[in-house]
Amino acid sequence: MKKYLGVLLTMTMVAGLFTGCGGKKTQGDYTNKSGLGFKALDYVTLGEYKGLDAYNVKVEVTDKEVDEEVESSLNDYAEYNDITDRGAKEGDYIDFDYSTTVKGKAVEDCAYQDYEIQLGNGEFNEEIEEAMLGRKPGDIFTVNTEIPEDLSETHAGELGIFTITVNKLQTEKLPVLNDKFVKENTDYQNVAEYREGIKKDLIDSKSEEYDTNVHDQLVYDVQDNSEFKKDKPKELKEACEKAMRDDAEYQAEMFGMTADELIAEFYDDGEFEEAIDEEVETRLIIYAIAETESLFYTKSALKKYKEDMAKDYEYDSVDELVADYGEDQIFYDATYENVTEFLFNNANKKDISEEEYMKLNPDLYEDEADDDDEDAKEVSNDGEEQDDNDDNAAKEAVKEAEKEEAEIEAEDKDEVLKEEQIDESEDDDSDEDLEIEVEEPDKGKANSSSKDKKTTEKDNVLFDVG
Repeated sequence: MKKYLGVLLTMTMVAGLFTGCGGKKTQGDYTNKSGLGFKALDYVTLGEYKGLDAYNVKVEVTDKEVDEEVESSLNDYAEYNDITDRGAKEGDYIDFDYSTTVKGKAVEDCAYQDYEIQLGNGEFNEEIEEAMLGRKPGDIFTVNTEIPEDLSETHAGELGIFTITVNKLQTEKLPVLNDKFVKENTDYQNVAEYREGIKKDLIDSKSEEYDTNVHDQLVYDVQDNSEFKKDKPKELKEACEKAMRDDAEYQAEMFGMTADELIAEFYDDGEFEEAIDEEVETRLIIYAIAETESLFYTKSALKKYKEDMAKDYEYDSVDELVADYGEDQIFYDATYENVTEFLFNNANKKDISEEEYMKLNPDLYEDEADDDDEDAKEVSNDGEEQDDNDDNAAKEAVKEAEKEEAEIEAEDKDEVLKEEQIDESEDDDSDEDLEIEVEEPDKGKANSSSKDKKTTEKDNVLFDVG
């Protein structure tokens, strides 16, 4: 079964918003009456939901993670100074416009204004970044190179002519991390306290993420083992479809698209409707368990719940909170919190490390797993280097005995190599570089047209269809 629970912004951001914030409740704060207008147990036969397998993920935060977070925080206080007396070099920030043509025709989804990168970080096309070195504000130049997939979906892999206009160059100056900086800009008194605070925040953040994923998986497990009637409550299906379309419109606006365009982009034929059905079944599971175990909030408890949320998240009133998220969504999220907490408390829990948990959930933690593999390679390489050092020491005596003969052979090889290099040098002088062509066009004719790009960041969209 595809996992659509995290598809909606309103079902991810809001669920995270409310999780664990309901306060301590007494038994009198719960009821088995939902007030929904239908009984969930009429539409689903629940599978086993007690005694499921769950995990307590043991969180660790390394010094490297703290360092990265500190650096990220310092970037918020960075100073940027314009460069006017020299050309661009690695480490500089460059602001530029670009447009692209293929066989003389403009590529509409490969054009952008005021695009900014830091040279040398590999954020943009490598050939174009190399051609930017030495350029100054106002320079216009072209580069013939293959169009990367992340810059254009319509012409990825084709040879295109990029017209680049350099708008601005800047250097970045980060503040010095010391006790004075910490006192002036944070709630801590010194660097040590600051780093310890960051470490605690990282632990809390990672723990919350793991807890959310573990709780969600329990719902998936129940959903997989339950049986649903073919006909579902009409009002529930309408509510789920509205929520998903509302979220699609919200996200589409960020990317300069319509909701239908966004749905077509991230869902294959029929998948959006399938996602709605999955969400309907998920809600039926939550409501059915709440009916069985009396886990709905009473009206007074739900009222207090909303008041706490409005206060914690700095709404001026409960009415503003409800206007943003809706009564139905708040009710569902509050119920979801109670049910998943119940499932976890009644599960068979096993302690597990972060690494083990990520390996069990590669779809959720693919990037982190790749980073761990790289770290493992580094450690392995360090071990191999140590072994090599030991072997070298043992072989040194043998090498010394063979030294004289080796030197004679090396001299002969050097003579042959010099002759080959001379021949290659002559060949290089007569060859043209076919991979990159950098030209200086007539500035009056340069194609500077561009439009707002749909965004290369749309891969970060919250839709997850599998």
